[in-house]
Amino acid sequence: MSTEETDALDAYAEYLTDIVGQDQQTTTWHIRYTKRFLEYAVSHQLSLAELEERHLQQYFREENLTESAIGKTCTAVKFYFRYRVQLGEQSNNPFEFISHPGYPDRIHRFYTCAELERLLAMPDTSTDLGLRDRTIMQLLYDTGIRNTELRLLTLPDVDLRQKTIRIIRKRRKERLVPLLETTVDWLTRYLKRRMLLFHEQGSNVLFPSTKTGQVMDISTLWRIIKKYAQQACLDDGFTVHTLRHAFASHMLANGADLRVVQILLGHSNISTTQIYAQLEQQQLKTLHQQYHPRSRSQ
Repeated sequence: MSTEETDALDAYAEYLTDIVGQDQQTTTWHIRYTKRFLEYAVSHQLSLAELEERHLQQYFREENLTESAIGKTCTAVKFYFRYRVQLGEQSNNPFEFISHPGYPDRIHRFYTCAELERLLAMPDTSTDLGLRDRTIMQLLYDTGIRNTELRLLTLPDVDLRQKTIRIIRKRRKERLVPLLETTVDWLTRYLKRRMLLFHEQGSNVLFPSTKTGQVMDISTLWRIIKKYAQQACLDDGFTVHTLRHAFASHMLANGADLRVVQILLGHSNISTTQIYAQLEQQQLKTLHQQYHPRSRSQ
């Protein structure tokens, strides 16, 4: 497979995890079985636009796959080409109606805007830690940033005047993430109290550990989210990553373009040939405000 095709699968993996809401194990086998079929197509000099259901059946016969592998391949390939249609890279999905009794389409839990509002209302913001926790959840849901990105944020990364936060990822790549007015309000309130909480530790981490003053570990963040999810009567499947998934799914439900959502999420392998890659920061801010449900309620 070419580098471009590999990058496309990497972007698809991020889509499955962040937007569809699949767990890592499910995403892994979706990518594995999709990749094997695409490699078969390349070896037979078939382009993606040429593929039909008969080619998939031919692949099953030639590779002598088990029933389990056939079922997973049917599901994986159908989902991948459905994704390509969503992106406008293909006019139709030739595998849309293929099915296998052992692997029906899985319906993922969709958390409503009302449920997210209930979650956000749980912390007692009259306390220092309650205000911190509300700001954390607000930031995760309003921006869709990853839990690691949130934990690594520093004070210089926050620009309340420009209403952005700076995210620095691997290889020092960075992006600016727009903030909603509500997010700015909660950050402003938190930053005033943060000075009293952590001024003696000299830390510049935005949400430092209360014990060390350094970066908060993932287990602490996980416990924070779990505590309020239980108080809000949400099911046990609600995790830190669910807030990222909710951001994406609610943006899409409100009419946002999939490519724009991927850019806001910081997906790393979006084709630079697409017009969306040329969006300026102000345009992203406008689109973010237009389609995020919390912006609409302001």
